[in-house]
Amino acid sequence: MNKKNDNKGNMRFLISRWLRWDKIGTVCVFLRIPVAVILPILTAFLPQLLVSAIEFQWDFLYFVKALLILSSVILILTMMSRFLEARLKEFQAGISMHYAVEMMHKLIHMDYERLESYEGRAQFQRCKKFAFEGEQADGAWSAVRLTGLLTSLLGIVSYSALFGRISIWLLAVILGSCFVELFISSRIIQFGDQTENQMVRGEMEFFYLYRIATQKEIEKDIRLSRAGSWLMKHLKQAENKYMDVMHAYTVQSTRSLGIQVLCTIIRDFSTFGFLVFSVLQGDILASEFLFYFSLVTGFSDWINGISGHIKSLKRIMLECAHYRRFISMPNVQKEGKRIPIDKIENIELRHVYFSYADSIVLRDINLCFRVDENIALVGANGAGKTTLIKLLCGLYQPTEGEILINGISMRDLDLENYYMQISAVFQEYMVLPTNVLCNITLRETNDELKEWEKELGVALNKEATILSGGQKQKMLLARALYKKGSLLILDEPTAALDPLAEEKLYQQYKDLAKDRISIFISHRLSSTQFCDRILLMDNGEIIEEGTHRELMKKNGAYKRMFEEQGHYYQENES
Repeated sequence: MNKKNDNKGNMRFLISRWLRWDKIGTVCVFLRIPVAVILPILTAFLPQLLVSAIEFQWDFLYFVKALLILSSVILILTMMSRFLEARLKEFQAGISMHYAVEMMHKLIHMDYERLESYEGRAQFQRCKKFAFEGEQADGAWSAVRLTGLLTSLLGIVSYSALFGRISIWLLAVILGSCFVELFISSRIIQFGDQTENQMVRGEMEFFYLYRIATQKEIEKDIRLSRAGSWLMKHLKQAENKYMDVMHAYTVQSTRSLGIQVLCTIIRDFSTFGFLVFSVLQGDILASEFLFYFSLVTGFSDWINGISGHIKSLKRIMLECAHYRRFISMPNVQKEGKRIPIDKIENIELRHVYFSYADSIVLRDINLCFRVDENIALVGANGAGKTTLIKLLCGLYQPTEGEILINGISMRDLDLENYYMQISAVFQEYMVLPTNVLCNITLRETNDELKEWEKELGVALNKEATILSGGQKQKMLLARALYKKGSLLILDEPTAALDPLAEEKLYQQYKDLAKDRISIFISHRLSSTQFCDRILLMDNGEIIEEGTHRELMKKNGAYKRMFEEQGHYYQENES
């Protein structure tokens, strides 16, 4: 059996995490079990004590003494129970946060290509539900379910011993109904796991469309392009698909619930009927009847509880297996000796291919990049530019071929060290919820505040600052330059800049890229003329290579694209 599907292994995994993160809380969680069983038994014994005192005409002082002792024990256990319940909530909240931190640590360090895949994202979404939804998250809720199950088992054993004293047949009816409920629960759990997989995919589809429809940045486009009807149509389709899955699960659950209710009715009527018959026959005293009558509801709760806890725990174990698979996914840095580098002097791609989901994205790429060389990477959307950049950054590994950094295969590099050599500005960027300086330096310091104020053209403060699109792009460029990486990657770095700021950047670009390998990605071919070499990509291949002037003289694809983008480019060329 796969160890990630082994319930015992999953349970050991959960408990080991509890002990690692909160030892005292774990002790308190398990201490709830005997308290939860003993307290209702003693509470049920209290009215029997009162009736017995009348039946047997106890001495008053003896009765008062017995009542005080029993009441004191009940009071102490009640206070313990309330304290343990409060401690359980604290334990759950803390465990949930620990799982979230562990999951985010894996997210940051895991293989990026695997994370970006559809299956990787779906697995991550499912793990989030296990790890972090407050005290109700499965990872934290497992403490309630496990101790609840153990409490129910101990309660059933204790109550069975008590009921077995009056009738073994009554005990057989009670336990038989319990086994029927457990069997039904196991069947619905299996169906529920299949449903959960479908629901995760349905939620991803629905919330992807919902997120698009509610983004403030594109609301204007939705209205002006009349895309609202299309979005609503597909939102409705996603909703219907999701609700069909939910309806199937609801129908199946309702059927199972009906059988469970029938078992409960049979069990309770049998128990009450037998107790009444026993009193009438003189087999048990009135005080004993009162005691057992008080326990009947509790017995039903234990049995219903064990069924519910097992059902929930089986589901949690399945979710735990998914979580364990996720955090066991390979990290970006594989095992073995890794070679660090101080600076990227040159990059060479030899016959590099990359495939994704059985589709070839890059084909036989052969390139060399050297220090002080400014390279422009151009091409239509889908040409393979982004994939090539991810390969150069070490986020992806080639399906075939090899990438050499300073003559060393990228597979042999210390990738964490390699990442430190890369300064990049991507179209999809990260802005931290803090001040601009911390966003640039990625550390808590104010030593260089005035210097960056002048560079960005905005007054900075120690708190968060609201920036325009152009200021954000300047900040991201400042972050890349501050890092001083020997590989500079700029993906559409001037898209949000005004023309004067864009022109200033082009004039300074040679200085910015000095002593670095610089790769400039742009859809505007006019912005690449200052580069030493231009690479035109199409359908995953480098179809043309050279300076702007050389490519224009070839009268090929580059020139056609340049002319299509605007006649004023031709005027600049002349």
